[in-house]
Amino acid sequence: MKQLKGRNNLERVRENKDSHALRKQLIGDPADRDRRYKNLLAWDKCIDTVNIASPHILKTDSESYTLAYEWIDGKSVQDMCAESGKHPSKKILVDLAANLARINSLPNVSASDKAEPSSVNNEFLLALKKEEYANLSGGEITLIGILQHDYQLIHAVDHFFQRFHRSKHHIGMCHGDFRLDQVMLGNNGQLYMVDFEEFHYGYTTCDIAGLIGSLFFNALFKVFSSAPDALSETIDYAGYYQSEEMKALDEVAPLLSLCVTTYEKKLGEKIDPDEIAYFVAWFMIERIISRAKFVFKISPADKAILGIARAIILEPADFTDLICSSRKEN
Repeated sequence: MKQLKGRNNLERVRENKDSHALRKQLIGDPADRDRRYKNLLAWDKCIDTVNIASPHILKTDSESYTLAYEWIDGKSVQDMCAESGKHPSKKILVDLAANLARINSLPNVSASDKAEPSSVNNEFLLALKKEEYANLSGGEITLIGILQHDYQLIHAVDHFFQRFHRSKHHIGMCHGDFRLDQVMLGNNGQLYMVDFEEFHYGYTTCDIAGLIGSLFFNALFKVFSSAPDALSETIDYAGYYQSEEMKALDEVAPLLSLCVTTYEKKLGEKIDPDEIAYFVAWFMIERIISRAKFVFKISPADKAILGIARAIILEPADFTDLICSSRKEN
C-alpha cells in the first residue's frame, strides 16, 4: 500500500523472500524532483566514507524517479519521544550531534553545479509568487499574512542577514532538513539517519539548529498543548503556562547545551551563539508553517511557539543564555 509523505510516495515492498525494501517515488515539480533525486544519489556515495548508519539505495529508476532502500525495522526518534513523552537519551543526542559534525566536515560533493553555498529561504516574508499563493492552505495564508505584516520581525531578519553575510561561517555538506523524525531507531538499537533529499553544500549551522530546534519545539509544544487538570475561572492560566514553561526549559536546557558542545568538539570549531539562536528560531517558524499546511486555522499552541520564535529573533540573548549557562556545566 502506498503512503503519501511530503513530496514522496512511500511503499514497503518485498525485495526477496527473506527481506523487504522501502520504495520511494519522488513527486512534485520536475526540476525540484530532479534536484532531490541527485542529492539522494550524492549522499548514498558518502555513507561509507563518513561511517554513519544510513540505509543504502538498492535500486534506482531515473525515469520514474524511484529509489528502493534497505528496510529498517524500527521507529523515528520523534515518534519515540511523542509516545514516551520524554526527550531522547543523552547517548542518542551525543551520537546525533557527532554525526551531524561528520556530515558537515565533508568537502563539497554536492550534486549541484553551484559553487556558492545555499542560504536560508526567507523570501516569503516579503512576497509570494502567484504559484506559491495558489497552493497555500487557509492556515498557511493566515500565518504568512501575520508574518508579512510583522515589520519588527522583517527588520530583525534583514539585520541578521546583513551581519551574517559579513561574517565567516563554517561551510560544508549539510543534511539540509534535519529533524528528529529524520532519524530511525532500529529494533537492533542502531540509529539510522534518513531522508537526504536536501543534501547540499551550505551553512552547516542549520543542521545543528535542526537538532536543537526539535528538542526545543517538542518541549514547548508539550507545555502549550496541555491544560490544567481542573478547568476553573479562578485559575491563573498565564501563571500556569509560565510556570510550566520554566520547568520545561530547566529540563531541556542541559540537553541543548550537550548537543552544542558535542557538535563543536567534533567539528573542531566554536559556533556563534546568536547564529544558533537565529537558525533555531527559523527552524521553529518553518515547523509552524509546515503544520499550517493541513489546517484552516492555527492552533493556540502553534501561535504561542511562533511568538517565542519571534522573540528569539528580536532578542536572542535569553536563548543564548539558556544554552551558554548550561554549557559551562557540561
